[in-house]
Amino acid sequence: MTGKRDFVGITKVIGLANRNRQRKIDDPHFLSGYSDASFHPDTHEGGFGAWVRDDRQRVIVSGPTPPWATTSNLAELAALFAATYIGVTRLDADRANIMVVKTDCQAVAKWFGWGGGQRLPKKHPDALRIIRDTWKLAEDHNLKLIVKWVKGHQGTGSTPGWLNDRVDKMARKARLSREKECYREIITPG
Repeated sequence: MTGKRDFVGITKVIGLANRNRQRKIDDPHFLSGYSDASFHPDTHEGGFGAWVRDDRQRVIVSGPTPPWATTSNLAELAALFAATYIGVTRLDADRANIMVVKTDCQAVAKWFGWGGGQRLPKKHPDALRIIRDTWKLAEDHNLKLIVKWVKGHQGTGSTPGWLNDRVDKMARKARLSREKECYREIITPG
């Protein structure tokens, strides 16, 4: 029974991913973001940091990872879902049609097709469920979701390095404090 349920879950994830990849965008309007997680294997506690923006504002949020995030890769997946969710709920998702989220976790980036082809996690129903839910969230908001890998711990001399460093520090602070929402900032220029 479990094998059959997993197969149906994988089929659904692949279908959502393929529909997302086939979307044609004539007039692109972007949401973009960075996500990162901090996870301690001994305590099984984690935290996430997310930085997302549209052309008018930025939202920066961190908090603890959910109880199902029992590995560092699952914590990173929770962070990516959080960035996507924040993008579609707190930014101008009605106008946007593409969302690019960068993560320093190669496994999660590959689960979403980075580097050619989609390599789904095997034998982990929570991961498949969150991947499916992330694709579905993007589809429900008519967004083409693109997940890219960014090198972690590269210093703060470039914009990607600075942003990845920022969400990394927020994730660590969230893991250590375990507060519901550790940091929240909405910045609207002008």
